[in-house]
Amino acid sequence: MSAKPVLIIQNHPIETPGRIADFLESREIPFDVIHPYRGDAFPAPDTLSTVITLGCPESVAEFQQNQWSVRLFDYLDDIVDAEIPYLGICYGSQLMAANRGAAVLPNHQKEIGVYDVTLNDAGKADPIFAGFPETFPVFHWHGDTFDIPEGATKLASAEICANQVFRIGKCYGAQFHLEADSKKLPIWLEEYAAELPDVDKTAEQVLTEFKKVEAETSRLSDLLVGNFLGVSDK
Repeated sequence: MSAKPVLIIQNHPIETPGRIADFLESREIPFDVIHPYRGDAFPAPDTLSTVITLGCPESVAEFQQNQWSVRLFDYLDDIVDAEIPYLGICYGSQLMAANRGAAVLPNHQKEIGVYDVTLNDAGKADPIFAGFPETFPVFHWHGDTFDIPEGATKLASAEICANQVFRIGKCYGAQFHLEADSKKLPIWLEEYAAELPDVDKTAEQVLTEFKKVEAETSRLSDLLVGNFLGVSDK
C-alpha cells in the first residue's frame, strides 16, 4: 500500500465515511477527509494513492447550481487525467458518470433500504469483486440513477435499478452505500424521513432490514474496499 493517503470526499455533513473509515483506521492506512461544501481545497492528485467520493442528497443533474459541486466535477477531470484509482459511492458514482458524459436522471422508483445486487460476467471477473458471491445484499438510499458511460463496463445490476456498478479505466462507480452502519443510519432516517413514504416504509422497517444483513454487508464492504486498495487480510 502506498504511503500516500487515501482521499475521502464527503459531500454532506451526515453522510460520513462510516465503515470505510473504520476499515482504514483498523489497518493503519493513512487517509484524509475533505468537505467541498465547506470550501475545503482539493489536494493535488499526485499526492494521493486513491480517491473515494461519498453520497449527497442533492441531484447530480443539478450539480451546476452549486459552486462546490462544480469544483468537484472539474476535480474529477484531474483525477482521471492523473490515473488515480477512484471509487464513487451513490452521488460519487453518478457524478463520475456525468463527468464521463453519461446521463444522470430519476430512476423509475427509489431504492431505500436493503436490496440485492447481482454481478454480471464482467463483474465476477473484476478484481474489485474478488471473493464476492454472485448476488449479495447492499444498502441503498437514492432516487436517481446513471447511464453507463461510453467506454465503461457495467459490472452489476438490480431489479429496481438496472445500473448498479460500472468501471472505466481506474474509476469505479457504485450506486449503493457500502459505508452504511447501524450506528449512523438512524441519523439518515431522521434527516431524510420525508422520503420514506415514497417507498412505503417506516424508519423502523428500514433499520430492521439493515440490521438483519449488517454482518454480511460489513464483511463485503471491507472486502470491496480492501480489493480496491489492494490490501489483503490474508
